[in-house]
Amino acid sequence: ATLYPQNVGRFVLDGAIDPTVSDEDSSAYQLQAFDTALRDYLKSCITVNPTTCPFSGSVDSAMNKIMAFYKKMETTSLNTTLGRKLQLPGAITGLIMTLYSNDYWKYTSSAFSAAFRGDGTLFLQLADFYNDRNSGGGYASNMLEANIAINCLDGRSNPSKAAMDAQNARLLKLSPFFGRYWRNGALGCASWPYPVAKKPANYAASGSGPIIVVGTTGDPATPYWEAQNLANKILENGHLITFNGEGHTAYGRSNSCVVDAVDAYFVNGIVPAKDPNC
Repeated sequence: ATLYPQNVGRFVLDGAIDPTVSDEDSSAYQLQAFDTALRDYLKSCITVNPTTCPFSGSVDSAMNKIMAFYKKMETTSLNTTLGRKLQLPGAITGLIMTLYSNDYWKYTSSAFSAAFRGDGTLFLQLADFYNDRNSGGGYASNMLEANIAINCLDGRSNPSKAAMDAQNARLLKLSPFFGRYWRNGALGCASWPYPVAKKPANYAASGSGPIIVVGTTGDPATPYWEAQNLANKILENGHLITFNGEGHTAYGRSNSCVVDAVDAYFVNGIVPAKDPNC
């Protein structure tokens, strides 16, 4: 939209980011959002579904139980029915998978319940689903490789030991749980053989048509405030649609308020007069 504003017709961005945020800040804010999503799950689990919830008491006590489980997973593994062991990376990835939508929270509960009994099958299945891994050991797409290539061209963190130590300390402060496993992220792009792509001077997309930005208040992957920034501060012709709910993105998985507003724009070119605050 910034490079070719004249080619932008009816353009909607859902689960949007603020493209001016640094790689270090983006990682930190995403970690913080996943921590919030986990706590939101625990609050719902304990208060709404106490009979099926594998946790009880307060959210903080449940977080302590989770932290103890994952610290144990650092040196042990769980059996599964898949012919593979559940180890720490799979247990973390499986948990993160379920935090992308409150529709998945039932799987969070089931996975923890099974894991606490010594069965890591569901966590490993969730990790496989996240990674696009099929039952035969192959992968349905090159999503993970593409994600690395794109992210390393968009930006990268300082891989020096001093910079990573400072970032690690910041992440641990934001989330003692996720910060323990989110460390040294700069290593992911440190050896990528291509330089960061040149960025536009700004992302205002001056001269474009209206651009609708959809943001979810409880989005763990693309925090809501980034959608706010993009629509209200960065884009010259941005318009925000807020979904008050949990999960990553909103269109097609939230409510009719979001769907109707987006469809009205796509089909009839109707721009919301103000944020419908769905």
